[in-house]
Amino acid sequence: MARTKRNESSFHGILFFILLLLSFILMQTADSNAGRALRGSTAGAFRSLLTPFSFIPRSFTLWEENAVLQQELMRLNQELLRTEQAVRENERLHELLELPQRPDYSLIPATVLAHEQAGFTHRLLINRGSSSSIEDHDPVVCAEGLIGKVVEVDLNSAQVILLNDPSFRARVRLSSSGVEGMLAYDYDRHVYLMKNVPLSTELILGDTVFTSGLESLFPPGLTIGMVSEFETTTGLFWRVVIQPLPELTSLTTVGVLHRNATHEMD
Repeated sequence: MARTKRNESSFHGILFFILLLLSFILMQTADSNAGRALRGSTAGAFRSLLTPFSFIPRSFTLWEENAVLQQELMRLNQELLRTEQAVRENERLHELLELPQRPDYSLIPATVLAHEQAGFTHRLLINRGSSSSIEDHDPVVCAEGLIGKVVEVDLNSAQVILLNDPSFRARVRLSSSGVEGMLAYDYDRHVYLMKNVPLSTELILGDTVFTSGLESLFPPGLTIGMVSEFETTTGLFWRVVIQPLPELTSLTTVGVLHRNATHEMD
């Protein structure tokens, strides 16, 4: 081991001496032909030594180009995602615009900005407000039917309470019998109920439930959902459970039904 260290020290000393001697010779012969030839041969030797490491600059260049390509790919993917979302939004808007035309209402398409839930309150924030003629109590629909109503309006946005908000009420009727009742959400059991349906009513599973139109707030014929369960109670009415058609948590585009000026409520 000691001999190895002495050999290394000797080698380093000889190498240092050779480099020192070479530097002295180059300084002494800087302007001579021999000096120029020696510098040329020395430079060639150094180039030969450095050739194996010439891949390093190329590697850094390739790494930088790859990083640029990755950023461009991410940008294109994001642009493609935005395009796909826009296509889906357009499809939803077309579905909304194909709802039955109502001469007393104007359909105003809106985009959902946020879903909000605080305690018992379930709301949407939409990107339309008073600047789009939207007002409090305007019904809000999706392609499948009624989903709620406007409760607060700003200039360019509005708050919408949904069917599953405990404060929401709407007069509804059964498609098969025409019997009417009141739609309400039972927050304790997390179910939609059609209340005040007499026990004399013949109920059918899957029967469609619509808005009745007896109240001035909601126009008649807006789909709410279908009968999914019913049972007798100790009182005079059925306990009727309604399965709503739209999936409220996934809504991205809605329509606001604004009553036209010639049909305004008194």
